[in-house]
Amino acid sequence: MNGKLGGGSLYDMGCYCTHSIQTLLSSDPKKVFASMQKDHDGQIDISVTGLMELDNGMTAIFDAAMDRTRIDYYEIIGTKGSIQVPRAYAPQLFNGEALILIHTQNGEYREEKVFGDQYKLQVEYFSRCILEGKIFSFFAENTTHNMKVIDACFKSVEKGVSIEVSSQDLKVSN
Repeated sequence: MNGKLGGGSLYDMGCYCTHSIQTLLSSDPKKVFASMQKDHDGQIDISVTGLMELDNGMTAIFDAAMDRTRIDYYEIIGTKGSIQVPRAYAPQLFNGEALILIHTQNGEYREEKVFGDQYKLQVEYFSRCILEGKIFSFFAENTTHNMKVIDACFKSVEKGVSIEVSSQDLKVSN
């Protein structure tokens, strides 16, 4: 909750949203629009809502906040059904059990579960990459690109308009 340390809802939680959207939908955003609410001192954003227009024609919205009940949830809604992940970012709160709910357009429903300590698994995977000398460039590329998306969100808030996300720089949309 200290603006000098770079905190806030977009950095602390919204980064997971923007990364998940890009990863799950296999597409980069071409445009973003974001709106923020600041804390009473105006130092950090306590909530952020964003809209991303993706290169593949899909649209995604996200909401991340520090001023309300914690909800680690995402949903993908398509033409043939939806996928809901109600324990998306904190399965450790449920003994490592992640739940995936699949609904089809004809009313069928199924539930799948994935088990594991996601943070331990991530550290073990990254450690193996280092030990085997297989540091994949996409780690850095994904991180850098996600930061460009977050920068575009901040620029959108500042300008009050949609911002184009390009590999070169961030441009104000017309």
